[in-house]
Amino acid sequence: MKNVLFVIIMMFCQDISFADSNTAKDEQSINLEENKTKIYNQQISSLANVAFSLAEVKESQADYVKAFYYYRQASELEPENEVYKVKLTNFKKQFGIKN
Repeated sequence: MKNVLFVIIMMFCQDISFADSNTAKDEQSINLEENKTKIYNQQISSLANVAFSLAEVKESQADYVKAFYYYRQASELEPENEVYKVKLTNFKKQFGIKN
């Protein structure tokens, strides 16, 4: 009877160990996906920043068509960025651009 109980306990411990191993793998997968998402978001933010900078340059060169294009790109890449939204809105008002 002791041997049977020992075998049952050992099997139970192996199941727990296997579950812990799977949990660790799941956590690693989640961490990897979070890191990928973070890197992706940083790249999008960098692209938006470049687009906004180009828009400012084009506006200073009186190339308003390209300035509008880049302001819109920056706003689309980072729609939550208030600076980009306000600048685009003001630019559109200044030149009578609708939508």
